[in-house]
Amino acid sequence: MEQLEKIVAYVAWKRSRFDKTKTAIVVSGDIDLGLAKMYGREMEATNRVEISMFTKVNDTLAWLKG
Repeated sequence: MEQLEKIVAYVAWKRSRFDKTKTAIVVSGDIDLGLAKMYGREMEATNRVEISMFTKVNDTLAWLKG
């Protein structure tokens, strides 16, 4: 959890120059999806970021373009 918090803090700091961003995370399995969702909750709480997790690249691209 400590590493996750460090990653979230770093990404939030890097994105602070933008008003709002859209972020997609693509993972390969259920365990990874669970970890990605934890990251997403931390990121949304820290920064104004719209974030979604996917297991398929085509779904990811459609969401990012939409």
